[in-house]
Amino acid sequence: MKYDFMKNIVDTLYPPVHEPFFELGLPDGRKYVSSRDLIVGRDPFPEPDRYFLKLVDDRISREHALFTLTPKGIVVSDMLSRNGIYIGNQRIRESQKLKKGDIVTLAGRFDYSDGVRKFKGGYPLEFLGYYS
Repeated sequence: MKYDFMKNIVDTLYPPVHEPFFELGLPDGRKYVSSRDLIVGRDPFPEPDRYFLKLVDDRISREHALFTLTPKGIVVSDMLSRNGIYIGNQRIRESQKLKKGDIVTLAGRFDYSDGVRKFKGGYPLEFLGYYS
């Protein structure tokens, strides 16, 4: 077995930093990774200890959703948005812990055309996971 002396020195002097983070899947296939609380909205107000994700869509409120890192996972909260937040087809009224694979839709709505209740519209974000 070959010993990598330089790698051992680098790892000792600069140990890898591991801080909790989470991933969201965007509709266009890109991923958004955050290691801090995240505000999502049309024109979010930047705060020093929070990241923000700006979505250009008239249905999205200025500050629509807050994704909060907790020791047990990620919690999403509605920031008094006009068009709400849905997890699956259920509108959330209180903060809710996310599970891997949850689809969080901002500003979605139900359509009752043809007498069938269908969920449509909005801006879907897939919760890809929390890593600590």
